[in-house]
Amino acid sequence: MAQLRCKTRSGASPIGKPAVYFASHERDHCSCFSRITDQILSLVDCAVFYCDPGESLSEEERQMYLERMVLIVPITARLLQEKLPDDVRYALDHHIPILPLMQEKGLVDAYQSIFGDIQFLDETNTDPTVVPYTDKLKKHLNTVLLADEWIERIRKEFRAQIFLSYRKMDRRYAIQLMKRIHRDPACRDIAIWYDEYLTPGEDFNETIRQALWQSQLFLLVTTPHVLKKNNYILTSENPMARDQHPQKRLAAFMLPTSRWALDRALKPAPDHVNPYDSDALRAAILRHLGDMEVKDGPTHEFYIGLAYLKGVLAEVD
Repeated sequence: MAQLRCKTRSGASPIGKPAVYFASHERDHCSCFSRITDQILSLVDCAVFYCDPGESLSEEERQMYLERMVLIVPITARLLQEKLPDDVRYALDHHIPILPLMQEKGLVDAYQSIFGDIQFLDETNTDPTVVPYTDKLKKHLNTVLLADEWIERIRKEFRAQIFLSYRKMDRRYAIQLMKRIHRDPACRDIAIWYDEYLTPGEDFNETIRQALWQSQLFLLVTTPHVLKKNNYILTSENPMARDQHPQKRLAAFMLPTSRWALDRALKPAPDHVNPYDSDALRAAILRHLGDMEVKDGPTHEFYIGLAYLKGVLAEVD
């Protein structure tokens, strides 16, 4: 399995930043990656994710990550003439936004035979009468990525926030649970925070602590993996949640798990719910969240719709 890596301005945390994914032919990585990503980060404060040359995401990882990002793809003769990278092919097949950056001249016909009508930015164009390449790049990035003020406005439109806790090997169950919650009209404007883009080696304890403090409910994706000794849920997340919100913890049993063992491990276990019972799930969440501000109207609908379009505290839908 490939390791997803991340590059940001000054090595800052990627949490909360708009995300793009750099995908190139493996032999183009060395010549293109640093130059293009430095240029992008100088124009937009985002997080650039990538895999090392020769690696690509698994099918499950593509579904989890790429469907929340814009792909940055340097276009070279090598990329067009040899086997297309799996991540790029997945993006084309699943209509994930792609920003192709033309790196060489004379490739338009070959490019169009693969990418069709997707517009590209031509870094090789030196005509002084056209809009400069960097201006076009900045405009496009600002079009497809949300600025901080938009993200903040979206956050304010959610009525409450859930902190979703899960083991990394249970990520697919976390995504399933998020979708089940947001499928219910009564819960669609409840934000769900989870560690979507925390990167290996990052000191994220403070990020987790702040997210818990901002959330009104700690929701645990419960499988037998939670019971494994010395995992982050047992050592950090649950104790922090128990201290901050002792009555606001809920366990969603995505797989059969010993309640006795869970109670012993979490000291005590949170209330539990069957997430496959939509009525019970809704009732448990609303009961734990308590009274929430009622928000409606076209402005509210617009920002919540934008949240789902861009994947801000919600799955992309």
